[in-house]
Amino acid sequence: MQTINMLPSLLELHLSSCELSGIIELVNGLSFWCNNSLEELRLGHNGLDGELPDLLGNFNNLRSLDLSSNRFYGPLPKSIQHLTNLEVLYLNDNCISGPIPPWIVNMLRMKILDLSFNQINGTVPKSIGQFRELTEMCLDGNSWEGVIAEINFSNLTKLGYFSLRLSTKKQYFHFHVRPEWIRPFSLKYVYISNCNVSSMFAGWLRTQKGLDIIVLKNVGISDTIPEWLWKLDIEFIDLSRNQLFGKLPNSLSFSSTTFLVDLSFNRLEGQLPLWFNAKWLFLENNLFSGSIPLNIGDSSSLEVLRVSGNLLNGNITSSVSKLKGLEAIDLSNNNSSGDIPKNWNDLHQLDVIDMSKNKLSDVMPKWIGERMSSLDQLRLRGNMLTGDIPEQLCWLSELLILDLALNKLSRSIPQCFGNLTALTSVTLLDIENDKARTSYSNRMELVLKGQVMEFKSILPIVNLIYLSSNNLWGQIPEGIMNLSTLGTLNLS
Repeated sequence: MQTINMLPSLLELHLSSCELSGIIELVNGLSFWCNNSLEELRLGHNGLDGELPDLLGNFNNLRSLDLSSNRFYGPLPKSIQHLTNLEVLYLNDNCISGPIPPWIVNMLRMKILDLSFNQINGTVPKSIGQFRELTEMCLDGNSWEGVIAEINFSNLTKLGYFSLRLSTKKQYFHFHVRPEWIRPFSLKYVYISNCNVSSMFAGWLRTQKGLDIIVLKNVGISDTIPEWLWKLDIEFIDLSRNQLFGKLPNSLSFSSTTFLVDLSFNRLEGQLPLWFNAKWLFLENNLFSGSIPLNIGDSSSLEVLRVSGNLLNGNITSSVSKLKGLEAIDLSNNNSSGDIPKNWNDLHQLDVIDMSKNKLSDVMPKWIGERMSSLDQLRLRGNMLTGDIPEQLCWLSELLILDLALNKLSRSIPQCFGNLTALTSVTLLDIENDKARTSYSNRMELVLKGQVMEFKSILPIVNLIYLSSNNLWGQIPEGIMNLSTLGTLNLS
C-alpha cells in the first residue's frame, strides 16, 4: 500500500476482491498523494468495515467510486458532497444507514447511482429528479418511507434502468404515478416489488417501446392485463403475486428472445393458454381450468413449465413429449387424471417432474428410471399410483428428491436404493453464478415434519426420500445408510 500511496499521477485504482483491510489508512495515503489526480477508485468486495471516511471528499476529480459489497455502516459523510464530478457511485450491499442527505443534489453529473441493500431510511429525495445524466438508479432493499412519485423522475430523460426491490411488502411506501403519466425517459429495465403501486395496471409502460425487462411483483395491481402489453417486445416479464384477473389470449407468439413469463399467484382464469417462444412459463396458483392444451407440444421453446395450483383436469396430453428442450414440469395440485404418458421417455433433458396431488391412477412406470437419467426431482405424492417401486429408479444417478408418499404402492423397497449416488455427495450451491435459475426455476413446496414449506434458493441442498402412506412391507434396504447427504427419510 505504501507504494500505491506514492503515485502522485495515479488516475485509476482497482483493488476489488483483494481482501483488503484498513480503509482509513488507505484513503489517508491516497488523499495526500493523489487527491487531485485520482478519477476512479474501486474497492468493492473486500469486507472493509467501519464508517465511510470523511477524507473521501478530498478526491475532487473522482468520477467513479465503487465501495460495494463491504461492511460499511453509519450515515453518508458530508464530505462526499464535494465530489461534484462523480458520475458513478456504487454503495450497494453495505450497512449504510440514515436518510439520503439533501446535499446529494450537488452531484448533477451522476450517471449510475446504486444504493441498494443497505439500511437507508426516510424518503427518496425529490432532488434526484434533477440528475439529467442519470442512466441507472438502484434503490433496492432499503427501508424507504413515504412516496416516490413523478417529481422524482421529472428530468431523468436518460434513465434506462430502474430498480426498487423491497424485501417485504411495505404498506407505508408507495410508488405513485398517474396511469396517464407521460414519462420523460425510455426504460429498458424496470423492477419494482413489494411496495404499493396502484390497483390499476401501469399505463405509463405503454409508451416504453424499448423495454426488455418488466417486473411488477407484489405491488397491489388488481386489474386485467391490457392487450398492448403483449405487443411489446419483452425478454422477461414478471407480474406475479398481484390480483390480476380475467382471461389471457389463447394463442400468442412472443419474440424469439423472450426468456421468462411469470404470472403466478394471481386470479387469472379460463383455458390454459398456448404461447409460443417463451422458454420459462409460470402460471401456477391461478384459476385456470379445463385440460392441458392437446397441442402444447407446439410450444417447442419451453424449458420450464409451472402450472401447479390451478383447476386443471382431464388426462395429461401426450404432446408434451414434443417439448424436447423441457427441463422442468410442475403440474401439481390440480385434478389431472389417467396415466403418466409413456412417450415422455423421450424427454432426456428433464430434471424435474412434479405431478403430486392429482388423481393419476397409473402403475408406477419403469421407464422413468430407464430413460430419464438427468432427473434430480421426482414428485408424485398424493395420487393413486399402484404396483411396486421399480428398481429402475435406482438408475437415476442425479436424483435428490423422491416423493412417492400417499399413493397405493405395494411390496418392498428396492434394495438398490443405496445406489442413489447423488445422495452420497455434497451439493455445492453457486447462487451468484446461477441467479435466474435459483430465483425462479428452483422453487417448490415440500412437506417437512407435516408442514408445507416453500423452498427457493436452498432447494438444491434439500435432499429427501418420502415413501410414507403406501402399502409397503419388508426390510429397509441397508444401503440407505450410505446416503450420507440424505436430509429426510419418511417411511411411515
